[in-house]
This record gives sequence, C-alpha cells and structure tokens, in this order.
Amino acid sequence: MKEWLVLSGIIAGFVGFYVGAASYGDNSIHALQGTIVAVIIPLCAPLCLYLGIETWKRKRGILGYVTLVATTGIAGAALGLSLMFWVLD
Repeated sequence: MKEWLVLSGIIAGFVGFYVGAASYGDNSIHALQGTIVAVIIPLCAPLCLYLGIETWKRKRGILGYVTLVATTGIAGAALGLSLMFWVLD
C-alpha cells in the first residue's frame, strides 16, 4: 500500500502544482500580488504537508490516506501559485 500512497501523493502534488500555476492567469489572483496573502501562501504549503503527514502517521486507515493525498495536492497548489508570483511578478 505504501507504493500506491507515494504514487498518488506525487500525482496529487503535480496536479496541485499545475492547478496553482494555472490559477495565476485568473484576474482575481492578480489582486493578491503585493499583499500579505502572497507571503502567507508559500508558508501554507509546508505546514499543510506536515499536518497531512502527521495525520497519516496517527491514523493509518483510509482517513489518513485521504488526508495525506489531499494535503499534498493543497501544498502543490500553494507552491505552484507562489512560484508564479515570484517568477512573473
């Protein structure tokens, strides 16, 4: 099961990264540039991933598995969006 967890975590991270990078083109995202939210978004990614890993360690069932994959996707989206903020800003 660990192999599938790693594979689905990697896929969720890449999909989240793509979604985060693609959401940079949205006009509502441009309003966030230069605000404190643009600083908080990159800080959210490692914290979210840490909480997902800790939940997975404590609850090894389906709930931990789903939480880890979801937090990996959220962390990927936050990192993709923050990369676009830094590269294109």
